[in-house]
Amino acid sequence: MFRSLAFILCLCLSGATLANDEVLRIEFRVALKTVEAGGEAAESPGLRNYILYPYLQAARFRQALKTRPGDTLDAELGTWYRANAEIPAARTLQRDWLANLAQRQQWATLLANSEPGTTDDALRCHRYNAWLQTGGIEPALRDEILATWTTGQSLSQACVPPFQWLQTSGLLTPERMEQRARLALEAGNTDLADWLLRPVPLARAAPLQRWSQLLREPRPAIEALIKDPQAAVEWAPLEAAFAKLARSRPDDVAPLLPQLAERRKLDARQVAELRRDLAMGYALDRRPEAIALYKLVPDEVLDDKGQEWRARAALWHGQWELAAQWLHAMPPAQAAEPRWSYWRARSLEQLGRRAQSDPIYNSLLQENGYYAVLAAWRLQKKLAPVSQKLVIDEAVQRDLLARPAIQRARELFLLDRTDLAGPEWKLALQGADDLTRTQAARIASAWGWHIQSVGMLNQMNLTRDLTLLYPQAFTKEIEAGAKFAGIPGPWIYGVMRQESLFLPTAVSRSQALGLLQLLMPTAQQVARKWGRPSPSREDLFDPAINVPLGAAYLRDQTDRFGGRFILTLGAYNAGPNAVARWLPAQPKDADVWIENVPYNETRAYIQKILWHITADGWLSTGQPQDASALLLPVSITTPAERACLKGGAGCV
Repeated sequence: MFRSLAFILCLCLSGATLANDEVLRIEFRVALKTVEAGGEAAESPGLRNYILYPYLQAARFRQALKTRPGDTLDAELGTWYRANAEIPAARTLQRDWLANLAQRQQWATLLANSEPGTTDDALRCHRYNAWLQTGGIEPALRDEILATWTTGQSLSQACVPPFQWLQTSGLLTPERMEQRARLALEAGNTDLADWLLRPVPLARAAPLQRWSQLLREPRPAIEALIKDPQAAVEWAPLEAAFAKLARSRPDDVAPLLPQLAERRKLDARQVAELRRDLAMGYALDRRPEAIALYKLVPDEVLDDKGQEWRARAALWHGQWELAAQWLHAMPPAQAAEPRWSYWRARSLEQLGRRAQSDPIYNSLLQENGYYAVLAAWRLQKKLAPVSQKLVIDEAVQRDLLARPAIQRARELFLLDRTDLAGPEWKLALQGADDLTRTQAARIASAWGWHIQSVGMLNQMNLTRDLTLLYPQAFTKEIEAGAKFAGIPGPWIYGVMRQESLFLPTAVSRSQALGLLQLLMPTAQQVARKWGRPSPSREDLFDPAINVPLGAAYLRDQTDRFGGRFILTLGAYNAGPNAVARWLPAQPKDADVWIENVPYNETRAYIQKILWHITADGWLSTGQPQDASALLLPVSITTPAERACLKGGAGCV
């Protein structure tokens, strides 16, 4: 996948020959990088016929907007855009061009080269401003500008002129300002809401101002409402602020509940909702107070999340009879989910009712996923996943491969430009039926673009073609990483499958990089400890560097947590200090501990990787899998863990 220029030069100097399409890719890669950096790139006649040539043209136009904006460039751009409008790169360039036209106040050209109905706020507002400057606003367009303005989100600076026109036209009445302020508060945008409420009469603004205070500083705002029970406030934001406090500091907020109930004369349902919120806070902390509070909460005030955490609280504290009762009270659709079917069986098993639990466990074995792993574990069986290959339709695949957007996506993928390949792929499959999408998934998998193929199958909830869902990717690198760090290769595979879906150039929003999604400080720290060269950012996109460092970090966390891999996974996702805080003073079964991980993302992360390891193990060996070694009981065993429980240094 990685084709460095040095490697290419070595090939050329050694007399090695390259296929014509590979030569074009090399020329294109160099030319695009040069132009994007602001330079000039020569080009061969072959490059001008290359299917990605419009991307090079778009990059040149983007640079030209910086260096030679004007009527001549606008004419060239308009002609090029009309010829290439279907290419995603053209849409991106159009956005930059229209912003440039607006900056230069070329309103007629802007209107001629933009389309109504765009979902891009900045482009929409550029069009509004162009109409204002050239021909005025028709009633229908006035209503459209008002609809754009009426949102809880802050909008682009491009929207300032048309919104000022609304203001000077007298259309932004106090009622409309109040309406938008409410939307802003629902979106948590307090700065926007406070600004919008300035012209609203105080009697109408006061409840919304208190809503804003509840969002910004919940505890002082709640205490103020207790002191002044006549102060007007809406119930929903008051309850939401109480819930927010309860989730983070339940002990601090518990005394406020009776004070609110008494001073503000809350009705029975409102009291029940606050008890529900406080119970959730204690359940997230795995505290016994949750049980007592949930017993006081009627079913009708529990949403799905409340039902879940009520059941989890009973499971954590070993109250199996209560767990069975609360699981039975779940809405039918929720109770039928694999998660809660498993826990219903688990409760029945703990109550000595194996004749009722085992059929549920056996039914779970027929559905691939984490709860099938747990069901096999409770039955003391090895698990053979359900495997069923999806149909192969070569005619549909040929049709797909003939589509220009698919061809462009492939070339961009081969050039490691998945940022550009993704929009092409999406364009090619817009409105496609399920058969076409499954054949597209096969094509992407054959290319090695597993993040695309697996993502599509997951979207369609197709979980049985394990060869597509669990490709044998980066096998050599995984074996080398396992040997280097002294951990099982399947552990590395499972984490890689979850972290990057085998995309070496993956970058997360938090700037985690590469196959095992390493943060730069973590990678450098691990490299020092394990005697490896300190990696650069680019190094972490190289599987030969990324995988051993990620494997070493997995080993470090495994050692820290006494060899219990589920804790290693929790630490890899949420950080070791968070996992140390979640350790119980007394041993807990692995399934109970995982179910009570308070971070939704981390809980799902652990569960998915345990399934990934099982599926990959079955594919690799052809043998049913035993997950018992991964599901060891959880308790505090190491000195560092014990120190953390007592509030030791480093546990934050």
